[in-house]
Amino acid sequence: MKPEWKDAPEWAKWLVRDRNGTWCFCEEKPVTDEGMGVWDVNNRYHEIPHNPVINWQDTLEQRPEA
Repeated sequence: MKPEWKDAPEWAKWLVRDRNGTWCFCEEKPVTDEGMGVWDVNNRYHEIPHNPVINWQDTLEQRPEA
């Protein structure tokens, strides 16, 4: 289930879903390395989901302005 921004840590600026379907709050916008098949946030690598139904980039959202 997708988390709500009201439950996000104060430092979180981005929300994205990884290959395993896990939602991750991120301080920095994820950077992709398609050649390696990962996206990187704060030197923590997550496998890019290869799911024809869910594109991880479609799940990426920036924290709404207050």
